[in-house]
Amino acid sequence: MTDAPRSTALQLHHRLAQARSGERVELAFGCEYEGPFFLDQPLHLVGHGPATQVYGRGCPALVVRTAGVRLERLGLADSYSPDTGVCLLAAAGAQPD
Repeated sequence: MTDAPRSTALQLHHRLAQARSGERVELAFGCEYEGPFFLDQPLHLVGHGPATQVYGRGCPALVVRTAGVRLERLGLADSYSPDTGVCLLAAAGAQPD
């Protein structure tokens, strides 16, 4: 992973905090987002396949803490330890699609 512009990750944190339940949140084509990002309400998070990377450095890239989250066409990675790292963490009862 290369270092994405800090504003990109900050913008996504802000966007997720402002999103309404059930809303579709689209990530920009060709961007990398360093998490962790916390999903506390049902959202539809959409990327562009390998052209959209969400990653963590030694931590999960995404932490899903509610049911009803839908993930589509996202590249997820743990850039700290790709062989053993956790990219997606779902809390008890939270089952992302």
